[in-house]
Amino acid sequence: MPRVKKTVENKEENEVAAIDATVRDLSIIKYMIGTEKTNILREKNNSIVLAVDVKARKDEIKNAVEKIFGVKVTSVNTINPLSKKKRVGRYSGTLSRIKKAIVKLDSSVDLGKIQDQVATEEMKATLPSEE
Repeated sequence: MPRVKKTVENKEENEVAAIDATVRDLSIIKYMIGTEKTNILREKNNSIVLAVDVKARKDEIKNAVEKIFGVKVTSVNTINPLSKKKRVGRYSGTLSRIKKAIVKLDSSVDLGKIQDQVATEEMKATLPSEE
């Protein structure tokens, strides 16, 4: 698999950390889920809830989070719910499936930095290119 080098600048400590993640690692994690229940998990258990690829295993999720965010993961729990049924007029169908991963991080990890990193990546993805 091809490797992707990504640098993250920490302005507080003036350090640049190189994150060594493969393309598969970046494709495993889809987005971060933010609800009231996930905020409670974040505060009490130092956990984050992520939407991940349906075929991803726990060890793959753990390795991807450790490589992308540069943190230590203590445990990974997954939830694989059924897809929701939707109906438009007389046509019925289902929404795309999603797998949720509750990732418990080491107690020394600051979750605010991770959420800031995710927010800046989402902002970069939504802004139009200046070319």
